[in-house]
Amino acid sequence: MQNIEPEVAISYSQDSQVYIEKVISFANFLRDNGYDCYMDMLLKQIDTSIDFNEMMLQLIPKAKKVIVILTPNYKEKADNFKGGVGKEYRIINDEILRNDNKYLLVTFLSLSTTHVSTLLPHGLEGREIIDLNEDSKNGYELLFSKLSDTPIYTFSPVNSNKTKTTTKLIKPFALNQTKDKNEIFSCIKNYLTENKQLLMQYGPNSLIALNNPLSTSADVWTSIKRNTIIPNNQQIISILEDNLDILSQDESNIYYKFKIHANAFERNQIERQDSEAVPCFPLEFEKMIYKEAD
Repeated sequence: MQNIEPEVAISYSQDSQVYIEKVISFANFLRDNGYDCYMDMLLKQIDTSIDFNEMMLQLIPKAKKVIVILTPNYKEKADNFKGGVGKEYRIINDEILRNDNKYLLVTFLSLSTTHVSTLLPHGLEGREIIDLNEDSKNGYELLFSKLSDTPIYTFSPVNSNKTKTTTKLIKPFALNQTKDKNEIFSCIKNYLTENKQLLMQYGPNSLIALNNPLSTSADVWTSIKRNTIIPNNQQIISILEDNLDILSQDESNIYYKFKIHANAFERNQIERQDSEAVPCFPLEFEKMIYKEAD
């Protein structure tokens, strides 16, 4: 046999003359589509007096890809190591464990009417079979994808920044105790003051961020939002939800504006929405709290 190193080799069972010609037609189909495909009938025409039993045993190890065309007869011969199929299968069964990307298991039979257990030789159970009848409906997309090592789907690279949920703080256990509005608003004022100072020091309009846009201030600000500002907002909401009865109707309306802002702000950190989707902090809420607090 000439020194042939084929791109694709075909292993099959010579079930009948009609079937052999169908395999020849399939080999021509692959060659017509740019794949240097070889099979036994082609080799017999290239070399005279070729050792029929040895030619495929030399071809399969050299091939870049090997297409195994499965039929019940192929399974029976492979399982019992009969004839040329049996010899080829010894190589395939050994090599597929070390280089499974090399082998494509296909069938001309429809898997909608043929059970895979009647096709797969012992040792290949559970492996993917390409149903060429089904694949033909998509222009043999799966077959050519496997032959060319070209993925059908593009998957996104893994982002180095993991999206994380915000840890929710549970307030310390305490029985409901009556507090006056001044005391409650004073407590809220402390949370608002801390948030405001952090915004001024590390927010997107802080001197650090404006003077050096390439600094790590953005990462610091993200951490502060998640670890301090969002928990502070949660505490404010928790306090007022427990004491809605102390608020007038106008104060309740102002509070709900803050609640909408705080919840949207938190979702934006988790879901990375457009910042324009977050309502602005209602300054009237700050004015209301500071006016009533000590």
